[in-house]
Amino acid sequence: MMGSSPLTPLTPCETLLLLNTCSAPDAPAMPFIQTPPTLGNQYDDDAALRSLLSRVLPAEVHTEVEPSLREMGRLSAELYPAQLADLPNEPRLVQWDAWGNRVDRIELTPLWLRAERIAAEHGVVAAAYARAHGRFSRLHQFALAYLFTPSTDIYSCPLAMTDGAARALLESGHRALIDRAVPRLTSRDPAAFWTTVATGEPPSTARIIPRIDSGFIGSTARALLTARNGRAHHCRAMTVSTAKIGSPGRKAPSSRPSRNEAWLAAMTAFGITCRMCSSPCTSTR
Repeated sequence: MMGSSPLTPLTPCETLLLLNTCSAPDAPAMPFIQTPPTLGNQYDDDAALRSLLSRVLPAEVHTEVEPSLREMGRLSAELYPAQLADLPNEPRLVQWDAWGNRVDRIELTPLWLRAERIAAEHGVVAAAYARAHGRFSRLHQFALAYLFTPSTDIYSCPLAMTDGAARALLESGHRALIDRAVPRLTSRDPAAFWTTVATGEPPSTARIIPRIDSGFIGSTARALLTARNGRAHHCRAMTVSTAKIGSPGRKAPSSRPSRNEAWLAAMTAFGITCRMCSSPCTSTR
């Protein structure tokens, strides 16, 4: 008809409603249920990662590490729904038990407890130190962490600090600390594995373990400072705390060095210019 407006196309929902309405009276209504998206194996589905590893890894190394990456990809897909369900949970500090005893216990979320065990068993830290594939071991570790992290509520954060502590101790040459800590920091046994958070034991028996806190930062820093030339370096702007390392079952020392102190310790160890001193930290005591 002249002057009439063009017809507006029906939306998908309107089309579906029209089909149901115009169907035979005795015909059942046509249901519409959308299947929710699901994650597949995060290694197999990541074409970019697989392409990169196939190019940078020697063929024999790629063949050896791929099963562990595929298994981590499967676990990542499996853990993702658990991460979504775990979002309302937060770690909780329990200072007192039901009988009034001071316990200072950290209760982790269920996901982090599970993530700690998986990280240990699958070598998310250990792979870099076992050196099974020489200089390509780090790349294997990075690929594991890349697949592991998104579905574990950033549990890679304490793992990164655990890895950093192991590397710093090895570089320091401090044999007593290396022998005591590095085997635990790089262990694949969940019962022996040390991280920067509480262990994966049930909350009723959880214990605070040696961590990169006042004890580890101070002692590791002292080892780094002493290793440089046999004398402890001292920045004029700030003194690094050297509290004793905590031990299993004992609360970590409360005198925690600040983040600035930790940075200055690392700067001093490697002779990096200190903005507060305006010169390399080379003064000694």
